[in-house]
Amino acid sequence: IQLTFVVAEKEAKLRESMGQMGLNSASYWISWFVSCSITNLVCVCFLAAFGIMIDLDLFVDNEFLTYFVMFMLTTTSFTAFAFLLSTILRTTNAARSAGILWFLLTFITDPILVLIYFRDGDPETRAIINGISLIPGCSFFHGMYEIIEASSGESKPGMKWAEQIGKS
Repeated sequence: IQLTFVVAEKEAKLRESMGQMGLNSASYWISWFVSCSITNLVCVCFLAAFGIMIDLDLFVDNEFLTYFVMFMLTTTSFTAFAFLLSTILRTTNAARSAGILWFLLTFITDPILVLIYFRDGDPETRAIINGISLIPGCSFFHGMYEIIEASSGESKPGMKWAEQIGKS
């Protein structure tokens, strides 16, 4: 959605018009980042609130800061990736198609990549893991796996923020 809005503004040549009125490039991108970050913050807060209200183990058993930071970092990485794609794509239809394609590829391939490479802790796959972690969304699936693993079952207490500090 964010990608489509940025490309629609570009397609309508609004950025060029704002540039003629004195808006510099940094102000343009900062304003987009701030507005997208506020939107992301609201979405993450609603997600957490509804998860707590319906008593999902993920939200109840784990410390709030643990999953809040993970969700915020994930949404921020997707926003940054949308900005990157917006510099390449020229039309709103292309942006919409690219966004849907990226969404489908991410939610099909990333869980598989996480299961293959992140599970064993083999030092030989460290370079592959570092490369895969640069893909927006892949670290999210790894983090979700860890959080769910820490809170699934009666005997597991959930993940605490203080336990994650300094953990590699």
